[in-house]
Amino acid sequence: MRLNKFRSYNENDMCFYYFINGGYFNEKGETAHRWCFNWENADQFTGLHDKNGKEIYEGDIVKTETCSGVVCFEDGQFGFKVEPDDNYIGNLQDLTTWHSIEVIGNIHEDNA
Repeated sequence: MRLNKFRSYNENDMCFYYFINGGYFNEKGETAHRWCFNWENADQFTGLHDKNGKEIYEGDIVKTETCSGVVCFEDGQFGFKVEPDDNYIGNLQDLTTWHSIEVIGNIHEDNA
């Protein structure tokens, strides 16, 4: 079964809630109410992990040895936009294979 996973930052609770294969959960993995999850700011899980094993989502701020940027979905694939010019670098899967990518934050908590 394909993992269908999204996260949404709840500004009132100041934490993420998750939608995983039809259910809503808090950061501890406990069942949560669907009203805690806001689909308007939902980020999809890329299916990839950084060099430390952390899950990579849309909206994550990642860095490599040479640059940093925000993960996004564009042209049918996950990639990231390099700061400060927003140049798009595609195919995040190739980048996680060939480079040491690390999640260093996200656009919701770090206001990037």
